[in-house]
Amino acid sequence: MNASELESLFGTDDAMGVVFDPCANYGEGGSVFGDGTNAITCTNYAWQVKRRLSTHAVQVVGFSNDDNPDCDAVREEWHMGGHDFAIVDHRFLVDTWVRLVECAREKIVYDLDQDGDIQEACKTYGNPKNWVEIDRDKGFTKFTDTSGGCDNMIQKFNLR
Repeated sequence: MNASELESLFGTDDAMGVVFDPCANYGEGGSVFGDGTNAITCTNYAWQVKRRLSTHAVQVVGFSNDDNPDCDAVREEWHMGGHDFAIVDHRFLVDTWVRLVECAREKIVYDLDQDGDIQEACKTYGNPKNWVEIDRDKGFTKFTDTSGGCDNMIQKFNLR
């Protein structure tokens, strides 16, 4: 799996399986994924990545704005409460929502083994120490990925 493959898998509405359902949103209509979940919520985009990459290590990760104020996502007010995205194979940060819904960034895949992408991800998403992992059964737990990309972010940019 590499950044180009992830971009191809998740970079467009068609690739994500987003369709318009006139019955969604209590009959007002709206965009939905194939499983019926709404296609306007960042968390749902991250869950779709996890669902479609079931043979890979995928973590749904996010932050509240109050816990992570020093990043572009908060400064640019992407969402009033916080933001969620996916970490794939402890190496790639994947955030399709930022392009397809918010239209705030063109880039949706950051390779956390590449210095340029690490710098950009840090600026955009903040310190991984401020993130939480989201588990549908367990709720929110402190994000503690110490293998690969996110740990590289912390070490290379002294984010501890």
